[in-house]
Amino acid sequence: MRGVTFSEFDGGKNVNMFVQAPIAKPSTPMHEAINTAKQIRKTFKKDLYVWCDYSVQHVYSQIAMQAFTMAGIEFVAAIPVLSNDLSKRENDCTIAYCKQRNIPYELYHIDVEELFNGPELEKYGEMFPTTQPQMTIAGKYFDMLPDCCIVYPGFMMHVSTSDWTRTKNNGFMPFVPHQTQEHAAEVFGKEYTNFQEHYVDMYTSWMFTQSYGEVLKSPTQEFVDNAPHRYYQYEIRTIKQAGFDVKPTTQKLIGIELLKTHFGHDKYDSELRQRLAPFGPLTMKYASLQYTVKVDTRLKEMLEAHHETSFDFINKLF
Repeated sequence: MRGVTFSEFDGGKNVNMFVQAPIAKPSTPMHEAINTAKQIRKTFKKDLYVWCDYSVQHVYSQIAMQAFTMAGIEFVAAIPVLSNDLSKRENDCTIAYCKQRNIPYELYHIDVEELFNGPELEKYGEMFPTTQPQMTIAGKYFDMLPDCCIVYPGFMMHVSTSDWTRTKNNGFMPFVPHQTQEHAAEVFGKEYTNFQEHYVDMYTSWMFTQSYGEVLKSPTQEFVDNAPHRYYQYEIRTIKQAGFDVKPTTQKLIGIELLKTHFGHDKYDSELRQRLAPFGPLTMKYASLQYTVKVDTRLKEMLEAHHETSFDFINKLF
């Protein structure tokens, strides 16, 4: 079972995100990661290529790579390298990580200026589909990969203490689902899986850690800045406490910010997005504009029993 599922996508209308419950309380994230690696190898037939993202997921790529290594499963670290040093910080971290651990890796060089300024922007915008310029880079990357199973690293379900998040989404922060990536992989003839989100025991295992529990048990705050760099430290703390040997960047600056700075906000938000606007209806088959997080009642009960705390704000249940 997947860790998170979605209600039907319908033209941008509100979509429910269902955080599923495992059959029993999961083991530690380390144990579940190794089990997930084994399950992926058993399920998919093609060579495994771990997507070493140039953005927010580079640390989770390392989690997947450590799990495959500990499980004795062969894989390749597939590293997209963006031109103009737009991914240099994450690339340097990932390459150093691979070299230190004798992990085979391959580099996929992408000329972003050529992509954004040429006809491939629309090509990958339609094939993915997407209205976001940065996602056409992922489309180009998928196209460049050999015949393989793409292992997207995914990420843990982020949690917040803000009153708005707890009132609307049970304290969890919704994210744009990765169905578009699954669709794109199919279009390009690749197998695809999400290391975190497609496996309920892996996905929920983080919620039972001490670090994650500390956030869940913290008092509700009227306002919390939920920008990625704000929760990056607790995220890294949770991962390290779980025993993962990760090499994170010093801060969490997502790739879209660097792209906007390089190309200019006007060009990025006006010209490039405008060129991709015709693919909006296609995109809405796999994504939405708004989400509501709902939690399996059994998962809430498991969390309350484990953390010995009543989480009254988790009240949108199924």
